[in-house]
Amino acid sequence: MAPREEAWDFPAPRLRTPRGAIHVWRASLDPPARRLESLLRILSDAERSRAARFCFERDRRWFITGRGVVRMILGSYLTIPPDRLQFRPGGTGKPALSAPQGGGMEFSVSHSRGLILCAVTCDQRIGIDLERIRTLSSTGCTAGRVLSPREHTVFQALAREQRQTALFRGWTRKEAYLKACGEGLSRSLDRVDVSLPPFEPARRLTVDGDPGASSRWWLRDLAPAPGYVAALANEGDQVLPMTCMQWPEWF
Repeated sequence: MAPREEAWDFPAPRLRTPRGAIHVWRASLDPPARRLESLLRILSDAERSRAARFCFERDRRWFITGRGVVRMILGSYLTIPPDRLQFRPGGTGKPALSAPQGGGMEFSVSHSRGLILCAVTCDQRIGIDLERIRTLSSTGCTAGRVLSPREHTVFQALAREQRQTALFRGWTRKEAYLKACGEGLSRSLDRVDVSLPPFEPARRLTVDGDPGASSRWWLRDLAPAPGYVAALANEGDQVLPMTCMQWPEWF
């Protein structure tokens, strides 16, 4: 079945890091021009240096806004000024807050074509992925790179009008899982086998042919905005309760 439309509510004045639950934030990456400079000021020197290297202004704006929004969201939970937060790469490059700032906080971030999602929880691994549904220059080549042999058989049996959504939905399910377990790009997408048809619930079936590998991971689809698909993965013995929130400053 297709994912239901989430209610993206504005947050309570005081945030508490969720335990046994997940908060998912949505924000636009296109703030008013007057806000961009204030966002730039809360970034680290390394982030500002990276922003200066972008060739296209749109990409620079999206990068600055994305990093700034994540800093403000996490800082709101931790009551730490956003410019004081310090990040470190995890074992496979997944960013994390430097100790002792994080206090068990786990987060995952994804952005696509002007929209960003940030998932937050405590003491449980999570991963989120977001994609704008778009026309690909070579759908067949992308499907061959992303899909497992079983998935590719299912994909070819779909009606042509279903294939694009199915491909992007499967893609986000795989990426969300790989982000959650910390493997990221270290494992090929076609080695993770998930449910694929557009109206089949998100399920992770096998990893490298082992169906038991999925026993402690849960997947769900999100409907973040028209024309986008997203997926959320969490570790544990059940799907964690989820609250979706809208970053209120300029959306």
